[in-house]
Amino acid sequence: MRTKIVVKSDKVPQDLIVLSVPDDIHTIMERHEEVRWNKVVEHEILRYIDDLVSSDRSNDMVGSSGSPRV
Repeated sequence: MRTKIVVKSDKVPQDLIVLSVPDDIHTIMERHEEVRWNKVVEHEILRYIDDLVSSDRSNDMVGSSGSPRV
């Protein structure tokens, strides 16, 4: 079974992300109430976006033939 978790933005209360996590992971998360899980999710989203932007930059430097643009 999976548990839905709502992650709220600190800055804009109406911004929400609903996560569905397996019950065993949710149980571990509940044991660690000191962790701000919304910050963990935010950090990972930002890291993923950084990776996407870096990939986009790399792709922009390569022409359609696969060779670097000059």
